Amino acid sequence: MLLQNDIPSSKLINQIKAGIGLIDTADLLTQVNPYLMRLFGYTAQDMLGQPIAAFVKPEQKTFLDLKLDQLKLGHNFFIPVHLQGKDGQQIECLLSFSGIHTDYEDYQGAVFFVLDIKQDLFHSAANRSTGLTKGTSIIGL
Repeated sequence: MLLQNDIPSSKLINQIKAGIGLIDTADLLTQVNPYLMRLFGYTAQDMLGQPIAAFVKPEQKTFLDLKLDQLKLGHNFFIPVHLQGKDGQQIECLLSFSGIHTDYEDYQGAVFFVLDIKQDLFHSAANRSTGLTKGTSIIGL
């Protein structure tokens, strides 16, 4: 599995204060970091082995599946989605995927990053005085 045997990489992923996870070639979650679990209220046992689409708002699953097919062909992407928290809350996020390929272009899975738009983007932007305000629109969200 991706990075599972790479102890330094796993420790780094677990220490990052952003939602990060890995999916395999079947789009199943193979690793999630503590920040991602806290964001959605799930445990690792709740998430690991589940398809990433299981956590997406139902009407967005088909679009995500199409984008994941493109990922396997070498196209990285980011999309606005509503992810489902364990408590049923819809969390407005940007989901960014980067495919992992061998030297021979064989798809091995992907790393993904989750940015909670309301919590991460606006709060950290305000702290850094970047000029983003609560009314700022990202890709038409």
